[in-house]
Amino acid sequence: MPSAQPRNLLVLMTDQQRTDTLSCLGETPCRTPNLDRVAAEGVVFSKAYCPMPLCSPSRAAILTGRWPHANRVIENCIQPEGGTSTGLPGLEADETVVSELLAPAGVTCMYAGKWHLGRETERQREYARFTSHRDPAYLAGLRARGLDWDEMAVFEDLEWREGAPHCGASPLPAAENRDAFVADNALDMLEECAAGSEPFALWCSFYGPHGPFSVPEPWDRMYDPAAVELPPSFHDALEGKTRTQTRRRARGLERHLTEDEWRRVIAHYWGYVSFLDAQFGRLLDRLEALGLWEETAVLFLSDHGEMAGDHHSKGKGFDFYEGITRTPLMLRVPGVTDARVEPGLVSLIDVAPTLLDLFDLEAPADMQGRSLLPGLRGERPLAADAVFCEHHGRLKPGREAAAGRMIRTPSHKYAMYTWGEEELYDLVRDPHELVNQAANPGLAAVKRELRSRLESWMHQTGDFYPCVPEELLPTG
Repeated sequence: MPSAQPRNLLVLMTDQQRTDTLSCLGETPCRTPNLDRVAAEGVVFSKAYCPMPLCSPSRAAILTGRWPHANRVIENCIQPEGGTSTGLPGLEADETVVSELLAPAGVTCMYAGKWHLGRETERQREYARFTSHRDPAYLAGLRARGLDWDEMAVFEDLEWREGAPHCGASPLPAAENRDAFVADNALDMLEECAAGSEPFALWCSFYGPHGPFSVPEPWDRMYDPAAVELPPSFHDALEGKTRTQTRRRARGLERHLTEDEWRRVIAHYWGYVSFLDAQFGRLLDRLEALGLWEETAVLFLSDHGEMAGDHHSKGKGFDFYEGITRTPLMLRVPGVTDARVEPGLVSLIDVAPTLLDLFDLEAPADMQGRSLLPGLRGERPLAADAVFCEHHGRLKPGREAAAGRMIRTPSHKYAMYTWGEEELYDLVRDPHELVNQAANPGLAAVKRELRSRLESWMHQTGDFYPCVPEELLPTG
């Protein structure tokens, strides 16, 4: 293995975190001091984009280096507490993930936290140790200590019932929270890895800041709602936008929230992010205490973003706004990276080949991403000239959403949907995506070029962009 590369890898992953919550970028008041420690010696990709703004598909793409339409995870894989998988069964056995390539090469692989790719509580994919955030022993331990915690009840209280607040204090103290449980297990795994003689790759996958925003004290009070500024797109009237967006606005569970209540939701979201950052600090401190800091690369990422009031919406979605497609990505590689913010476009589809490259392993031919390391070393351009994103829609009662595909260049974003609708945004003049320019004759040439590039990408990656049968199209 080249001496300039690290011996080990620590991955810190969150779910549904916005890029603008990284305090090193200074875009919001949210504070992440421990991630700032990583940024002080690494590259912060300020314009990284997810393959799909939905949890399981993005996670599968990150781990396989293959687009959702290629690895066939195009919907969430859900396993209720104490139950069996519902929805899609998960990532199929014939799809190879990074750990299945690292382990045979002598790298000890361990995984703590959220899997979200089916069979949540079973050991997965060549990980020597695997502990889910839904671990039955953890849940039983909560009950034994008198902490009667039910995830579905929290959802009902904070999000699903009429007039729900969409945020609040967690019923669990911070030390008993499932994200703290993930960190506890990751710390044990880190100790075990440090005691061994093999290089290691430890993946720590946290539940938050995914909703419901059930935030442990005192992080639920860390940010003053009165000081929160609503997003510039908060009052977007959605004129000229897609039917998916207008239907979502009309039916959204958060439609009753007042502006002050929205500020409280955003403040809790930031508090959740800062709580997670405290868990990262525990892991980084232990890494240093074990003398592994200079031998270990640290990767931080999330699977996708969060609307957090953008366009008067919350959660993820079936569109391609910046709040949910732009995704945190930070990489510190001893001997390779210096502190800087990379403003160019990159995709999370590049994570898997990059991690293989860290261990001097070649990516399989069917991986569709590319390693970022040559770009970080100055051996080739780091940024892409365009990034892509996909969504396969949902056609369920009350949740109709068109499948769509997106291309984003440094200056524009174009999306097309199976209902025949299109979006085009001039991101230089309209960074908050308020005006859909798809029908603007003055930008017809730009639209044609972007659509052609998008269709070319689809052809090259084997994406056949399924169309919705006419009888299933919503009316009105």
